[in-house]
Amino acid sequence: MSFFNFRTSSSKKPIKGVKTTDITVDKKRNLWFRLYSPSATTTTNGGGLPVIFFIHGGGFTLFAPNSKLYDDFCYRLARKLSV
Repeated sequence: MSFFNFRTSSSKKPIKGVKTTDITVDKKRNLWFRLYSPSATTTTNGGGLPVIFFIHGGGFTLFAPNSKLYDDFCYRLARKLSV
């Protein structure tokens, strides 16, 4: 299945209005997550942005967290919902 699993890397330069950062939680276990941040955001009353946690229900048995399929979906969420 790795033939169909196209991987993406994070990009500090905004792509379609969203920048991404990979954050390592535990280097020994290769535990990390990708943070998607809209580059042009408007917050009200000086507050922060709402947060959405996207966790794949299948345990990433077929694809990885940085698979293009999931990456595109999370880019869309961050851009359309400003989260």
